[in-house]
Amino acid sequence: MITTMQDLHDASTAPKTRSSVLASSYFESHVGYKIFSILMDELGLVRGTLLNSRTGEIDAQLQAALDQSESQGLVTEDEVNNLLTSDFIVRAQKARDRQYVYAVIEISHTINNRDINRARDRATSVAAITGDEAMAVVIGGVIQPPQRQLAAESDVRVVIPAMFRAEIPEEDHD
Repeated sequence: MITTMQDLHDASTAPKTRSSVLASSYFESHVGYKIFSILMDELGLVRGTLLNSRTGEIDAQLQAALDQSESQGLVTEDEVNNLLTSDFIVRAQKARDRQYVYAVIEISHTINNRDINRARDRATSVAAITGDEAMAVVIGGVIQPPQRQLAAESDVRVVIPAMFRAEIPEEDHD
């Protein structure tokens, strides 16, 4: 049973089992519930508007822009379909200068190369479609050094929200 953040961490970093899949699903749901707070606290993005979510909701203006961009050949049908499977697409203002930016967000408790590449590729598509800045973001609970390096090289922002950071007990020094 998952009752603490350490239980969540342990369950989601273990080999894939039913409980690890449930832990990951719980993590994604909880992040989704707190998405605007996380974006504000961790990336300085305010006044966000949800344009697309993994539940299938899509903003009518974004849908129209996708359709128009596809018909003009700016993006392919596969790119549009891939984009629509993003966990979240948010349009928000940067708190420091009030400039609007799109955030294309992938959520996974354990961030892997696939999450990073999806966020990068989808943000590139959003930038091509809108002509505006699009920020690639991965939100997770765990990331290993090679994936952190890949994210840095790919200009993908990594967010490990404070509320999900596992507390590691200090070792006894008897």
